[in-house]
Amino acid sequence: MSGFALSLEEQVDALVAKGAPRDKAEAAVYGQARAGVVASEPEPEKPTVALPFTFTVPWTLLVADNEKTVPQKVRTKDDRIAVKNCLTAKYAHAKKEIQKQLKKQTGDADPFEGPAHVVYRFYWPDRRRHDAANMLKLLNDCPSKIVYRDDAQLHRGTWTTAVDPDRPRCEIEIRPL
Repeated sequence: MSGFALSLEEQVDALVAKGAPRDKAEAAVYGQARAGVVASEPEPEKPTVALPFTFTVPWTLLVADNEKTVPQKVRTKDDRIAVKNCLTAKYAHAKKEIQKQLKKQTGDADPFEGPAHVVYRFYWPDRRRHDAANMLKLLNDCPSKIVYRDDAQLHRGTWTTAVDPDRPRCEIEIRPL
């Protein structure tokens, strides 16, 4: 059908064929035509990400908060040198990869709206001391605008730790509150 438009009468007939009463179809088509709008199908509502939602981040993509930025010298507009915190390549790569996986998992669904509780299950590669709290910024930022609208929706978070040298990772479950 690309390349030509339906006449107004054909648009009315198409709506009637889909079950609309003729008087409402005519009002919709002729009313829109007067306003300069071409009648079209209403867009179906997109689904929302269903909670609980679970995803796994491999150990190789976990980046601590203290590895997020590095100070760099930059030249300002007025030709002065200033120090600015810039994302490290490691953090930027991890965030991009995790978000790519989340988009693949959620499809084109709209982000969840409402308060949420996040459960983190860390599986360390060894028994050395690791700081789970230092990993949360990346794990909260990545799902933002994909799984939920904003990480301000996270009203509660808990974590557990264990050791799994064969498959170190973090499993994240987002639940509605």
